[in-house]
Amino acid sequence: MAVKETEIITNKVIDKKWLQEQFAAMDTRTGFVVDKTMTIEKMRKLMLESGVRPEKNEFSSEILRDRYPDDYPPEQE
Repeated sequence: MAVKETEIITNKVIDKKWLQEQFAAMDTRTGFVVDKTMTIEKMRKLMLESGVRPEKNEFSSEILRDRYPDDYPPEQE
């Protein structure tokens, strides 16, 4: 997929405080809450409880289907 350049960026330095504020505002808008107690084990448990099955590789399968539609046709259920 070709990306169409719409503007030329001349300043390659960004104000980190501004960027952090933008991400904080986005987190507030989307309801994202940082859980500092989160671990890999806890995340896996929550995903399993939510119905995500790691053996199905659904997320990576969708990425592969988007990138290589001829090699990875949609799965029939």
